[in-house]
Parts: sequence; C-alpha cells; structure tokens
Amino acid sequence: MSGYAYTRVRAMPEEHREAMLARLGNATVGACAADTACAKRNELGRLCSFHALYFCGHHKECHVRPAEDDEDGVPVATDEAVERAIANIRGRPDDDTRDRLLLVIPVDRLLDEAEGAMDGYGMLEMLLPTYFDGLREAGRDVDARDGGDYDLRTARRSGVAHRPLPEDAAERDALMHICRQDLKVYDAIREVFDSKVEQCSAERTERSRRRSASGA
Repeated sequence: MSGYAYTRVRAMPEEHREAMLARLGNATVGACAADTACAKRNELGRLCSFHALYFCGHHKECHVRPAEDDEDGVPVATDEAVERAIANIRGRPDDDTRDRLLLVIPVDRLLDEAEGAMDGYGMLEMLLPTYFDGLREAGRDVDARDGGDYDLRTARRSGVAHRPLPEDAAERDALMHICRQDLKVYDAIREVFDSKVEQCSAERTERSRRRSASGA
C-alpha cells in the first residue's frame, strides 16, 4: 500500500503528477485492487510482491506472472519465487545458507515495551553491539516523539497516520488476494523472528547468569 501511495505523493512537478494520475488514476488502493484493470495498470501485483521478490533474489524464477488458476490474471510473485524466498529466509540445512541471514524483523515487532520483552531493536543490539548499542533507547525516543508515523515523501517520521486496510470488505479481500504471495513470505519472516527471539532470550538469560556468578 505504501508503494501505491508513494507514486502519488512523491515530489514531482505538478504537470508530471497530473499526467501520471491521468494515466494511472487516483483511486484508493482498495478500489484499485477491486478493479482488475486498475490493478494491472498500477502493477499492484508487483507492488504486493516486494518481500517475495527481494528474498527470492536474482534466480530466473524470481519474477511475477498471472497465476494459472486466477481468473483476474493480475501478475503476482510466482509460487517458485515464494518457495525460494522462504527457503532463503529459513536457511537450507543441506548447504551453507543456514544462519547466513542475520535477522529479519517484522515491522510491528521492532519495539515491544512489555517488561523483559525481546524485540527487534534489542535483538540487533545483542547480535551486533558495536553497531547497534543504544538502538532500542533511540527507537523508543523516536516512537514516543512521532508515534511511529512516516512521511512518504521524505521517508521521515512525520505524524502522517498509518494507512489502514480498506474498510469495504470486498476491497479488503481483493487487496489481500493480490498480496497473498507476500503474506506467505511475511508469515515465514514472523516464524524465523520468533525462533530468533527464543534463541536470543535464552542467550540473554545465560549472560545474566554468568554475570551474576562472576560477581558472586
């Protein structure tokens, strides 16, 4: 959804914006998802496949095309692209890719204020303290100041509210259908993150135990 919005709000001469909107339209992302012609014209399937394509890499299967069983024919990430993406995220036990990917963090798990919680910021601090020491506190300060909102034009926090899913059920279902391949990848990301949380939480407990023992 942010990619769709960005093409409409990014800085550009007004005449270019008018020409772009004349070509692509200015419907809401939900209304566009529910309109096959609009979805194809705006490449919603590609915009909704960024996770799958990024983690898939440069293999020949890492592309979008209409699914054979999809009547709408909106090009989305291929099943092969999703499989490769998930394998790259999880790591393959039969080669050297396992643990090559340091960490994937769901955006809603960056900061968790619950007592003793292990969140994305804390995990980065723990895994790479040289680079990320103090990140969690800095993240908490920014989140408190700006409420987690970003200005799409500048990629800076700004007080612009998060864009919610469409309220209309048909539009929401249409958007989720187009984004279905990325949602599979996102589920894998959450699974890997939860596994890392367990590992890092156990390591943090062990470090604390060793410090207590050495202090005694």
